[in-house]
Amino acid sequence: MNGNYGDWPVGSYVVDINYNGDENYSKSTTTTNVTFSPKTSINVTVDKCDDQDRILFLLL
Repeated sequence: MNGNYGDWPVGSYVVDINYNGDENYSKSTTTTNVTFSPKTSINVTVDKCDDQDRILFLLL
C-alpha cells in the first residue's frame, strides 16, 4: 500500500480494503495488517546562520 497516510499514530492496524469493481475487474474485498513506525528522518533547511546564531532542534 503506497500513499500518504497523514499523521496516524504509531502502531499496528487492521485495514479493510474494498474495490467496487468495474468493466474489467470484479468486486473484491480483503483485510490486511498495516504498521506505522516512528518517523526516522526529517529535512531541515536553514536560510541564514551567522557565527553568533544558535539553532536548537528539539525532536519529540
